[in-house]
Amino acid sequence: MSAFFIKRVAWVSWLGVCFVVGIIWFAFLPVDLLAVYWLLLGFVLIGFLFRSDLFVRKLAFGLAMACLSCGYTIWRAQPGSNAQLVDYHGQKPVLQGYIAEAPKIGSEDIKYVVQIEQIELDSNWQTLQGRLLLQQEKYPAYEYLDEIKITGKIDTPPEHDDFSYQDYLGKRGIYSLAGKYTQVELIGNRGSYHLLRFIYRFKSQIESVVNRLLPEPESSLLNGLLLGIKNGFDQDFKQALATTGMSHIVSVSGYNISIVILLVKKITERFLSKKKQIWLIMLVLLLFVILSGASASVVRAGLLATMVGLAGRFGRFSRPTNSLVFVAWLMLFVNPQLLWDTGFQLSFLATGGIIWILPKITQSPWYKKNTRYPNGSELTKHQHVLASLKVYLFQTLALTLSAQVLILPLLISSFGQVSLISPLVNLLVVFMIPLAMASGAVATILGVVNYYLAVPLVAVSYIALHYLVWVIRLFARVPGAIWNFGNISPMVWLGWYLIVIWLINREPHKEQND
Repeated sequence: MSAFFIKRVAWVSWLGVCFVVGIIWFAFLPVDLLAVYWLLLGFVLIGFLFRSDLFVRKLAFGLAMACLSCGYTIWRAQPGSNAQLVDYHGQKPVLQGYIAEAPKIGSEDIKYVVQIEQIELDSNWQTLQGRLLLQQEKYPAYEYLDEIKITGKIDTPPEHDDFSYQDYLGKRGIYSLAGKYTQVELIGNRGSYHLLRFIYRFKSQIESVVNRLLPEPESSLLNGLLLGIKNGFDQDFKQALATTGMSHIVSVSGYNISIVILLVKKITERFLSKKKQIWLIMLVLLLFVILSGASASVVRAGLLATMVGLAGRFGRFSRPTNSLVFVAWLMLFVNPQLLWDTGFQLSFLATGGIIWILPKITQSPWYKKNTRYPNGSELTKHQHVLASLKVYLFQTLALTLSAQVLILPLLISSFGQVSLISPLVNLLVVFMIPLAMASGAVATILGVVNYYLAVPLVAVSYIALHYLVWVIRLFARVPGAIWNFGNISPMVWLGWYLIVIWLINREPHKEQND
């Protein structure tokens, strides 16, 4: 069985899986770097010696990839210059550095990721490399690439019973924390004309325009749909999003990316060739990924869309599974610790569910029966609308369920609860999101130019957004909408995934002809 699987799976997917195995190996088993590389050389040698045997060759090169991945993760995890900042935890050093990422504006404060470069010791500045998260009041505000001087206490990120802030920040290479009482002095900037600085300024301007055009919570909802900003919601609406399972709509992902692609296509199809459209779409996607904060889900969606676009540009066919594995491989190569990020896991499992499970659903007799249009010439307008609505409902339900099947264990394990009404609410809101995004995006761009130009489209966007808010708040009041779980054995989830894998690989029964 295992030999059959290894022979059948594509090389890209097989090596990608083995790369992940290497990261897991490093996390759970004691390992020596020298031993790993000796194993690597041994497996590569076996692969070449038995290159005529496909099973042995694939197994050997797969194990070699796992060794390479494990060794690479060990090298990345070795304490480097970042560890020097840890020596000053609990002290009040004077540090200099620059703001290395776009500031994260919260409801009450702003968080800055600061790349530290120097420390003052005995009235002399000495080199010190490291990153810290700086929490400050909203005013005065600083920008990306501003150079600042910091004086205050440096601490280790806290650990809680149910959440490790230290591990969460460590995945981003941040090991130190500075609070609101830290003194900050602006001493210059190192990128007045830096492209990303302009992009982040433009993002702030967009957020400001949206807040001016729309009331709350509609303005925060549009900022979430367009930019992935989630800091404007009050606690009640945040809870309503969680209760209805709709938090994902304000986390920019593949769905938002697809809407952006369709919008650019519709606007440019009359005056741009398909090849030029592809290049423009990839440029817009790059800008969109940066503006939305480059989270795991949006980077994954952007890279997948780019790969599909490039394949089409050069006349090649893009295989969804290989593309997904390659994108995961690329992202984990940049940061192996991303494998343990819940957002990364949810993003790839949901996409995998759509790639592997949705075709099984759409090929089933039950689905085909309920999504088949009757003969249009025999339908009245009323019957045609009802038939179209029925098809939409079954298509949306199939898409929702295919994404949920693989992420359900992870949702329950990570959050201890699941929304029972999420599929229903998703059916009621998903058709309105493209209208809200498209009208809101165009209105916002017009609003940057002139407030009054945006008014007509803002009215359309407001109606769509208000509908989304109304549905989410209405169903959040349904008793028993959330199902809370206790601790569930990992063996249960292992069994769940084994059954799903069996169902995915099971050949459908062919109908017998009389």
